[in-house]
This record gives sequence, structure tokens and C-alpha cells, in this order.
Amino acid sequence: MSRPVTPGGGAGGGNEAAWIIPSIGALLLITSAATWLGGTLAAAHAGTGGPRASFSLALFVQVLRDGPDSRGPGSPPPWSGA
Repeated sequence: MSRPVTPGGGAGGGNEAAWIIPSIGALLLITSAATWLGGTLAAAHAGTGGPRASFSLALFVQVLRDGPDSRGPGSPPPWSGA
């Protein structure tokens, strides 16, 4: 005889663990979109007229790892006063 499969039952510990990966993906999407939008608005406000950084899901991670100049070459950091 077979048992019915119910949400939250079994040795897996429930459905909560299944939401970890989509949650991390959504968090990366939101933070990368905010980073891209902030950089685009800052470049427009500064009037540099340079090329915009391309958007990717890993944009936030790339900026943290390599710095903002890696995504917007030639753009001075805001604290430089340039």
C-alpha cells in the first residue's frame, strides 16, 4: 500500500528548505538591480556621458569583489571630488 505524499512530511524537513535557492536568487536580483540603477543615476547626475554598466545577476557580487571601477571604467569614485 502506498502512502500519500504531504507537504512538510518526510525526512526532508519540510518545504522551507526548498525556498533557500529561489530566495538567494531573488536577493541577488534585487541588490544587482539597485546597484545598476544607482550607478546609472549617479553617472547621469555627474554628466560623465560614459557607457552604462551592463546588467547581470552577479553585478552586486562583482562590484563587491572588484570595486566599482571594474563596472564603470573611467568613472571617479564619489569621494574623490572629481
